[in-house]
Amino acid sequence: MLSITECERVARVVCDIATAPDVSVVIPVHNEPEWLLRRCVESLITQAFTGEIEALLIDDASTDDALARCVAIAEQYNSAADTAGTADTAGTAGTADTAGTAGKPRVRFRVFSLNENSGSAALPRNIGVAYSRGKYISFLDSDDFMLPHTYEKLFATAEADELDVILFGVCADKLDENCNCVGTVDKPLDERMVEFGVTDFAGLGYDIMRMVPGCVTEKFFTRTLFSENPELEFPNFRYLDDTVVGEMSVPLARRVRYISDCLGRKTADSGRKFYHLILAESIGTWLEVKKRLGLERLTRTGELKMDNTMIEVIARDLRKTVDSDIVVFILDQVKNVFLPNTCLLNAPQRDFSHPHYRDLIKTWRKITPERFCAINGIEWKGMPEKTAESVWDLNAVSVIQR
Repeated sequence: MLSITECERVARVVCDIATAPDVSVVIPVHNEPEWLLRRCVESLITQAFTGEIEALLIDDASTDDALARCVAIAEQYNSAADTAGTADTAGTAGTADTAGTAGKPRVRFRVFSLNENSGSAALPRNIGVAYSRGKYISFLDSDDFMLPHTYEKLFATAEADELDVILFGVCADKLDENCNCVGTVDKPLDERMVEFGVTDFAGLGYDIMRMVPGCVTEKFFTRTLFSENPELEFPNFRYLDDTVVGEMSVPLARRVRYISDCLGRKTADSGRKFYHLILAESIGTWLEVKKRLGLERLTRTGELKMDNTMIEVIARDLRKTVDSDIVVFILDQVKNVFLPNTCLLNAPQRDFSHPHYRDLIKTWRKITPERFCAINGIEWKGMPEKTAESVWDLNAVSVIQR
């Protein structure tokens, strides 16, 4: 967890106020279109939750007017929240559309700006955590939004059962190239998932552990989880920085609960990201999680289960590609980076509770890129040329088509 002094070296406070909120919502912003940012912000203003929310808008050195828009949002809504607070103190309800009135939260906005673009959401999120003052922390991307009863339900559930982490389902909006919504897909959490804590994390079955989402925007955290675990910090990864924190938070939490309801609304990437980069980075992400947690907290059994889960994720996603160069690169990473750094490579058969896992590892030890392409109907183009570092040139391969 970054200190305020460390934050001040890389970012400046643009708009700040004294707050003592119930929930801190950390929102990285970079060149976000006006309507998406406004939709995100208004989803906080219209929450049914009647407590106090602080929204930390962290501008990642935008090259458009995003920072000015963040400041304008803060000036508009902070004034409304203060007015509502005065009215509440005086015993009046105020107008129906004023923040902080009956049935609505009092929301205040704090704005921060990075001196230089960081290249990912990791540093803005770390800065948001460092400056947050709420009892709970939620992470929201600036092109996503929360449904009206989200924080009311999450806060009440966390308070009633003293939870450190809540996981919940989301809806996903698919946008076309002009950012128009072309469909929505519900992604609820499987109701077979069970409540657990750090003491029984290793005892979860494979099927349960495979359902645990890594994304932090699908989780609700107590802030003490970050202050008590300094290693729970977003790494400077290009894409999957949140997966490291999301995966680590589960075994670190004393009590975890699942809510299958879809409470958040995400914007699907619709091909805007390089999925081969994400898939490759997922290998480094899991190794980073293992390094930070260590076997004392992860346990040998938990490590084995999550190693198996990771290899299944790679196998599933790699089949979605149409480019043999990507297959070559990922298989090279699996054999030379992933397997040697897991307990899978030399695990005795008795460690695998189901024959499926033994067979899967045997396959990944032996399979060639050409054979993988033949099995999955991918056109084989031959072995690409390696770079000077003896790894496949990640930026030379094309985007996976989904």
